[in-house]
Amino acid sequence: MLLITYDMSDIITRRFVIKRDDRELISDFKTLSDIFENPIKGYSENHQKTVSFFHKVFTEGYPDRSGKTSVSDCPELIVEKTKLTEHPIIDCAKEVNWKGFGSRQHQIVEDHCIQNSIFTFACELPVWNDNTHGHIDIVDLLEDDCIGLWDFKPNACKETHAASQCWNYKVLFCRITGVCPSKVMTGYFDDEALFLVNN
Repeated sequence: MLLITYDMSDIITRRFVIKRDDRELISDFKTLSDIFENPIKGYSENHQKTVSFFHKVFTEGYPDRSGKTSVSDCPELIVEKTKLTEHPIIDCAKEVNWKGFGSRQHQIVEDHCIQNSIFTFACELPVWNDNTHGHIDIVDLLEDDCIGLWDFKPNACKETHAASQCWNYKVLFCRITGVCPSKVMTGYFDDEALFLVNN
């Protein structure tokens, strides 16, 4: 896989504090400073819509989550998936040592992707509607004006609810950005496999 490394000054972060039950969780939305180019040059239609949404989230934040259900707590859906053992997002998880780091595993993989993958343009992207909210681990801008929404799951092969979670992320993302669902790929992964949720 062809990789490039961005200067860390190109990566910008907006921190969100999420209240869940009696805990506060920190979610660091990260993207590239290119979102502030005016106009954003060279992006195709769906990439433009996606990057414009990154800009909106970074500058305006997102609505209060009180009373909204987390995507991870939504009812189980029957969703078909395809297991892939070769994909650039799997390669990213293979290239970094994340195992054994507990709650930091996601951050380690996300940071590696945004610093090194030619496709990754954001991590921990918040999405929402009137009833539901969530954070997409990794957003890739792919060839042919497509978008990749990836959820990192250690031991992905043992996941039972992740396909539903990814499907819900896709629905929220498409509604909020206006990106055509047929142009969005989604799935969950680790360093061994990507489980691609079928359209």
